[in-house]
Amino acid sequence: MTKPHLSLTVVPDAPTPAETAAFLAALRDNLATGYVPVAERGEGGIGTLGEKRLHAVMKSFCSAEPATHEVKLGGGTRYTADVLSDNVIYEIQTGSFRPLPPRLNYYLEHTPCDIVVVKPIPKLRWMRWMEPDTGELSTRRRVPRAGDIRDFLSEVYYLIPYLPLPRFSVRLVFLEVEDFKWRNGKSRDGKHYGAERYERIPLSLLGTKTFRTPADYRVFLPDTDLLPGAFTAPEYAIITGINGRATYGTLRALCAMGLLAQTDMRGRAMVFERI
Repeated sequence: MTKPHLSLTVVPDAPTPAETAAFLAALRDNLATGYVPVAERGEGGIGTLGEKRLHAVMKSFCSAEPATHEVKLGGGTRYTADVLSDNVIYEIQTGSFRPLPPRLNYYLEHTPCDIVVVKPIPKLRWMRWMEPDTGELSTRRRVPRAGDIRDFLSEVYYLIPYLPLPRFSVRLVFLEVEDFKWRNGKSRDGKHYGAERYERIPLSLLGTKTFRTPADYRVFLPDTDLLPGAFTAPEYAIITGINGRATYGTLRALCAMGLLAQTDMRGRAMVFERI
């Protein structure tokens, strides 16, 4: 099932020449080994590295210097920064933001660094199925359901305490990717009910979007001719197309950034008012 239409338009910033060059260099450095025959790869990911390639490419995209990758912070701490460069910690999160708060708390309390959470979003996605026994690959096809800004908004709840902090920001990186999945699901065709993704390979950089100041988050508030000065969460969801847990996460994020305030109740629904 495809995602419902997102009527709130958030356009990524086109990559600069420097960003494009950095991304292409990251691809070159991390995909240089090429594709190893499936039977020789094992379960660690395509190629010889155990680390997933998307995460590795994102680290090199943030900083080309290997010495800045996987930097241990402080004596005896269990925390290692994905990238520490020029007094900035880049924390790359390809999955949920839920595990991040303890790590972010440590960075804020024990380092003077700025912190950037980097979230890759697969805006354009291709898929190839792999036979578990032979490693044979299916024909490449485009996946109609791809990522968008809701990949961030559905997880933003876990970052709300950090959003107003001057040392904290979120950088979304929109990508073209190719997914490789085992045809080992529990359905008859092996493509559903538990089919495992083997690897995700980034192909190209489509754009970025950084959220740091209240002005950056204002893109999630439609004009008053669409959304009145006071409204409920269900009304916001209808107007913007931001549904489910992303609705309340977004509204609470806007409150944290000083753009909204929860002022009243309308029946069982909370009322939010523009500031």
